[in-house]
Amino acid sequence: MNRKDYGYQFARFVLTWIIFFHHVLTTGRDQGMSLPFLINKAFSRPSGGLGQMAVAMFFLLSGALMWRNHQELEIGRFYRKRIFGILIPIWICSIPLIIVDYLVNPSLVLSAYARHTILFNFLGLDLYLGVLTGIYPYHVAGEWFTSVILTMYILYPLLKKLFSEKKIRVISTVVITAVFVVNFKIKLFTMGNGWYSFSVGLFYFWCGMLYEKYRDKLIEKKPVIISSIVFVAVYLFYNMLPFVRLSSPAVSLTGFIVLNWFGNRIGNSINGTAVEKIIDFTCKNSYMIYLTHHYIIITLMKGFLLAGLDLFWLFVVSVIIIVCIYSVLCRTANDFVLKKIGSRKK
Repeated sequence: MNRKDYGYQFARFVLTWIIFFHHVLTTGRDQGMSLPFLINKAFSRPSGGLGQMAVAMFFLLSGALMWRNHQELEIGRFYRKRIFGILIPIWICSIPLIIVDYLVNPSLVLSAYARHTILFNFLGLDLYLGVLTGIYPYHVAGEWFTSVILTMYILYPLLKKLFSEKKIRVISTVVITAVFVVNFKIKLFTMGNGWYSFSVGLFYFWCGMLYEKYRDKLIEKKPVIISSIVFVAVYLFYNMLPFVRLSSPAVSLTGFIVLNWFGNRIGNSINGTAVEKIIDFTCKNSYMIYLTHHYIIITLMKGFLLAGLDLFWLFVVSVIIIVCIYSVLCRTANDFVLKKIGSRKK
């Protein structure tokens, strides 16, 4: 399908900037920048905050798009495209940022810790090094999400097979959901109080596949109204739930339905407008924004505060400009490298 899907496009746009602002706020709390009260409060709800919700929705989006676009696949070509598509941008984004990090903190970049762990980041294995050794690798690009989404892509041919047959799909859904819930208690192969884990990514990725399969029914009026009510209720009263952790999947699953519905509703009205161009720009560069934004936020905020500029909105505008410019440069370099690799194979 080549036709633009406004529902998924809009979801990617919103989620990219929610995660961006989440990291601005968490970094601001860590470094002592003055934060707007309402925005800080809004992002702290529900359990885990909106940043956690947005990450969950990105897994949903990945699963939905994978099932939508790859119900038939040639495994060798699929793996080459997906693995190169994840790892090469990490290398491209990292090299200039490591140089910056060397200028800012040379002892860290030259340390045994950086030398011995950076390869894990370059291979997208950040989370797995962390859960196996308790040491998170030196990195300037990417997050734990990379490890899990890379694993989802590697497992996708198996997941596709399980998903294709109705009986097996139902059994798999029950098992995956059970593992997701239980692992918050036993915390096997996980970090971040059970959140940074393979089981979390698998659950939402699988739910994304389910969403795409039943999408036509889920964006009808009744499911959207119910999802909207649940989302608002849980967002406002999450701490009253008997199991507070349920608030995160509740807002993630219902919010994804509402976001997609809203994106589809506004699609025609924004066609050809500046709003559409901003959404398209974000979607085109979303992976590079994801890879680079956190390090740039941390580094630039230190510079702001050292200069005595405790100005939140000036910082936000500055960091958005820098992240967007750097992401475009990295994407251009990545496209060039992938084109060269493709031409050599021919």
